[in-house]
Amino acid sequence: MTRYLALVAIFGGLPACPLTIEPADEQSVVGQPCQTDLDCPVGACLTSQPGGYCTMGCLGGQPCPAGSRCVTMVFFGLKDASCWRTCNRHEDCGRAGYSCMVPPDNGGLVCANPSSP
Repeated sequence: MTRYLALVAIFGGLPACPLTIEPADEQSVVGQPCQTDLDCPVGACLTSQPGGYCTMGCLGGQPCPAGSRCVTMVFFGLKDASCWRTCNRHEDCGRAGYSCMVPPDNGGLVCANPSSP
């Protein structure tokens, strides 16, 4: 079943654009390396993360694809939420420099870079 999602700019002011994707594409994209938003079939590229990090917005109850979960953070008083790859151990992350960590919302382990904001 094809799902329709809006492109959500996580940390920028990009306009929303409707995209058509297959669910399998969603599952494999969260946490993948990227250089620009165009490298991520859905969502956005967090270039603040080493090697980039494909993610999707989940603020407002938008579900995250299988293998990821919604992480809520507050930046300068503004609430934001994005999908991050879930893990049980460091090896699950599959990327150099990324570890299985507890994010600020304490909602469960995700793959992140320990030295990034």
